[in-house]
Amino acid sequence: MIRRLALSPLLAAGLLASTLMLSGCESSEEKAERHFQSALTLLEAGDQDRALVELRNVFQLNGFHREARETYIAIQLERGNMREATGQLLRLVEQYPDTLEARQKLAELALMRGDWLEFDRHGHAAVELDPAPVASRAIAAALAYRAALSGRSPEGRAEAADLARAVLAEAPDNPIAQRIVIDALMAGDSVAQALPEIDRLLAEEPDNEEFHMLKFRLLVQQEETEAVGEQLREMHRRFPQNEAVRQWLLSWYLGRNDLDGAEAFLRSLAGPDDGPIEGHVAVVQMLQATRGAAAARAELTRLAEATRDTPTGAFWRALGAVQDYSEGRRQEAVAELETVLKDAPENEQTHRIKVMMAQILLSEGNPVGARARIEEVLTADPGHVDALKMRAAWRIAEDKPGEAIVDLRAALNQAPRDAQVLTLMAQAHEREGARDLAGERLALAVEVSGNAPEESLRYARFLLREGQGDGRTYVAETVLNDARRASPGHVGVLELLGEIQIANRNEERAQEIIATLSAQTDPAAAEAARRLETAMVLARGRNEESLAFLQGMIEQGDTDLRTLAVMMDAQLRAGKPQEARSFLQGRLTQDPQNPELLQMLAILEGLLGNVEAAETAYRQVLDLVPAAENTVRLYYSLLISAGRDDEAGELLRTARASKPKSLMLGWLLAGHVERAGDTDAAIGIYEELYALDTSNTVIANNLASLITTYRQSPEDLERAFAIARRLRGLEAPAFQDTYGWIEFRRGNIEEALRYLEPAAAGLPENALAQFHLGMAYAATPGREADAIAALTRALELGEDSGLPQMETARQKLDELTAKAP
Repeated sequence: MIRRLALSPLLAAGLLASTLMLSGCESSEEKAERHFQSALTLLEAGDQDRALVELRNVFQLNGFHREARETYIAIQLERGNMREATGQLLRLVEQYPDTLEARQKLAELALMRGDWLEFDRHGHAAVELDPAPVASRAIAAALAYRAALSGRSPEGRAEAADLARAVLAEAPDNPIAQRIVIDALMAGDSVAQALPEIDRLLAEEPDNEEFHMLKFRLLVQQEETEAVGEQLREMHRRFPQNEAVRQWLLSWYLGRNDLDGAEAFLRSLAGPDDGPIEGHVAVVQMLQATRGAAAARAELTRLAEATRDTPTGAFWRALGAVQDYSEGRRQEAVAELETVLKDAPENEQTHRIKVMMAQILLSEGNPVGARARIEEVLTADPGHVDALKMRAAWRIAEDKPGEAIVDLRAALNQAPRDAQVLTLMAQAHEREGARDLAGERLALAVEVSGNAPEESLRYARFLLREGQGDGRTYVAETVLNDARRASPGHVGVLELLGEIQIANRNEERAQEIIATLSAQTDPAAAEAARRLETAMVLARGRNEESLAFLQGMIEQGDTDLRTLAVMMDAQLRAGKPQEARSFLQGRLTQDPQNPELLQMLAILEGLLGNVEAAETAYRQVLDLVPAAENTVRLYYSLLISAGRDDEAGELLRTARASKPKSLMLGWLLAGHVERAGDTDAAIGIYEELYALDTSNTVIANNLASLITTYRQSPEDLERAFAIARRLRGLEAPAFQDTYGWIEFRRGNIEEALRYLEPAAAGLPENALAQFHLGMAYAATPGREADAIAALTRALELGEDSGLPQMETARQKLDELTAKAP
């Protein structure tokens, strides 16, 4: 319910100004005033369009005409053109910062669209200008409510809600106060009391999408299943283009196992057989997921027959071939696609089929052929969204995020609400080190997907990776709660939400989530509940209680190996290694060929110092599961700790020969040969690993670090920068050291120090980190003493390391000390 700036005071101001006009030769200001008076006359006659033209003429002659701008804003608000009105309001407060009504309206509009930075800025300004008016008091209540939410203060939230209720007593239609009261009711113990309030608002504004959304969320929270369905049907009737509502309504049908209702709903959206294909694709996907491949294939055959002599018919044949491919009939599928494409005219459906063909060629290990098909599509249609997405993904993998972003912007122009485009754009921004932009794109993907689980999980994990500061954990929790409301039973959402509650020591919420998971029939939900319950008990740090809990789980028939592993870990924490060994040996008596149990025994024996027994157990595991990655890693560590480096290296080479695409085995071998001094071999292995997965941050860091440490050419430096720029903004010391040294090598000393200083502080025993910092200090005027200290520390740490950088450090140190006073 957007409240408008009143026209009458503004018009009155304009009419008053008209009596003050002076006669004589017209200046620019006088001409502007004449246009303004004409605009007022037109407004009185009801001709807003021509009035707007006259007001724009005013701005051309006198950009500081306050009354004209206020009148223009009022018209735009009346028309519902909020973006234009906001722009003009910003111009008004830029010219006249003390305009109270404009500040109040900007704060209100910012709150409505969820722009909290702008709400804070203009809200504080409005309250400072005059806290007495009811609009300012509503804003003050909202600012206090938001501060209480951020500070997790229930008392502060309640006080702010009382302030909002006081505002509503005077101004029942104040939109800011309405939202505070409703949110407080929904967040507290009086959820049911919010429903009449929302219904009252909807009676006044039946087409207000925000109020309908609030009612939907409330009904979901109250678990009113039938009422949720009714509300979703009403929302779909009023807002048929809202994709999120469509998805929620479909999920509602499926959640009740009403497959006929879900199918009928999707078919109603799809329309006639020869209509747009997207709706029919959704029907096919739903049939595939709920009724099986045969039902989906029958639908594709029916659609192909119904549209036999049209371009759409070729598309359905092609989609049938894709299904054949996914079911293992690969040669037949490729042949069918080639047949469909042979002599096919250039049109939209042919382009879609070529993209399908490209995806299959990529799966077949033919990236050249796949790229050729995509380039064919983009040559004919430069804005083809799916083709742009594929090319952008390739460019991201090739460390060309700038080119990828160009493609993705073109795709967004065609499909501004495509969550996959936004997700790819986030990946591109993250690859170039613009982490704030990446977060914004992920947040937008959540929004346009209607809080879909995958998009919400991706954004929440991003926030959690970014650290605990700046309220990121709170935002991640909010994102997951919204996703839970949209998809109440999603296991991944519930488990991550549970992990956050356990980390925050909120056992009551964690228990509620565990109970929700345990009530599901899905085995994955039961496993997630068990993991959370185990984690919650262990997080208490009470070993005896943990042991009793785990023993109880096992006695009740829980034979999950994760539970057994946690049980062993708890026994070790409790100082009971012999009990742990007896426990494992008892299990192995029942299942002597179980590789997981044998590996647990090997770990235990290694921890107890029984190297020979541990080695025997590891070999038994590798006999049962050759080149098992985790086993090789643990066995390798055992051999290294025993000083048997040659045997450890041979173990890795043998295992990697069996699994050449294993990132873990390659990473271990690269580190092994690097420590042995063969840096060229290490770089070669990392190049192979990077080609397998360019998104792996650890591999990217290690490769870039080795290149800049041991290669000196400008080409190598730029390649390292292209790989490492994703590290920009990350707080891990190793990543900071790599990126900072690259910036130093590129001549950006000030930027380098921003990363090398925290890196050296975080890696105080690392000779290279201290060397890098010392060299950056040496290149900074006035930091010679710091350089001497850092280089001295580097030499102390790396004296016997054999690192070539130590000779450089020694020479630079000699040079600095010779110049020192």
